[in-house]
Amino acid sequence: MPETFFNALKSIGIYRLKVERDDEIVLAKFEDHTFEKHTHFVHLVSLGGQKWTDLLKFRDYLRAHEHAKDEYMTLKYKLLEQFAGNRSQYTKQKETFIKSIINAV
Repeated sequence: MPETFFNALKSIGIYRLKVERDDEIVLAKFEDHTFEKHTHFVHLVSLGGQKWTDLLKFRDYLRAHEHAKDEYMTLKYKLLEQFAGNRSQYTKQKETFIKSIINAV
């Protein structure tokens, strides 16, 4: 992605995070200039790529299965309490659930 793209996003308060992943770029919007609390995440992936396909599978599964959506929400709240301040561990623990859904679909 050209730097002008990221500069345009910065102008509306969306910043690229220092997340190292081969198949996606992660950005976030924050509550204020302290950058302590995010309000939104944006994940950029290749259109039609494996990550794109996996994210859509997961989204569609949650939309079609209320119990899975509730389970995911409960897990996220539990992990938020357990790993407050440790985004890496929070994300790692969530990925187990996400992968189980993607692999089952």
